[in-house]
Amino acid sequence: PQMSGIARGKGLIYRNAAFGTEIVDLEFDGQFDGAMLKLNAITGRANGGTLKGAGFVRLGAEPSIDLKLDLERARLANSDTLEFTLSGPLRLQGQGVGATLSGDLHVDNARVQIVQMQNSEVPQLQVRRAGEVVVPVAEPTLSASNLKLDVRVRSDDRVRVEGMGLDSTWRADIRVRGTARQPQLIGTATLTRGDFAFAGSDFTLSTGRVVFNGKPLDSSIDIRAQTQAEDVTAFVTISGTAGKPEVRFSSNPTLPEDEILARLLFGSSVADLSVTEAVQLATAIAGLQSG
Repeated sequence: PQMSGIARGKGLIYRNAAFGTEIVDLEFDGQFDGAMLKLNAITGRANGGTLKGAGFVRLGAEPSIDLKLDLERARLANSDTLEFTLSGPLRLQGQGVGATLSGDLHVDNARVQIVQMQNSEVPQLQVRRAGEVVVPVAEPTLSASNLKLDVRVRSDDRVRVEGMGLDSTWRADIRVRGTARQPQLIGTATLTRGDFAFAGSDFTLSTGRVVFNGKPLDSSIDIRAQTQAEDVTAFVTISGTAGKPEVRFSSNPTLPEDEILARLLFGSSVADLSVTEAVQLATAIAGLQSG
């Protein structure tokens, strides 16, 4: 296409219900030059922060894009489970399905709420009926789902992770790669402080490290905490992966795991438990062993 003229917008709003994103007062000023839309300025506000940028979009059989944005304390996620306020440069550049979102962002403030995950995924079978005509799949085009990612995200003690008994603060240096549909995380997150409530006892987190090496649920976990239970110091270690965490208890002086749990849950030895308490203890141990 060959076009000429100006393109302007004012008072626009972008919302994403999944992440709670809301960018208001969006404005752009541009002009068409043949098959190209030159964007001289793009501005908007995101929950107290701002974004601004410029670039171009080329239309036609081989579309391309090159947009540069600068974020300043822009809250791009604002849901019940996730809040992220970010600053730094972003660039969206590429041709056709090869567009890449790159950048170097700093976390001004973040909160992650941990919730109990329910695995309700049902396998789907690919079924083709006899005599059915199969329509060829259209060639992929530039879209958010196939967008390539190469964004560095860094935080200095600004990420708060809470929920399910955990209240903690972390620092992180993570590369987000892959695609928007299947993001890959590479990097580490390190605990700076935190507490963990379990079985009526308050544990102090002593060390914590999460190593991201691809899919988020494949991330390696190593978190340790301790508390005092009468004359015993109890330790809890969470290891494994985010998708399959393993919880183990130990103590000083050394005691069997059921004895440690009995003291944490009921404040007494296994030998002194009632029948009901013994059943509750067995249930707690079975739950830990099953992850």
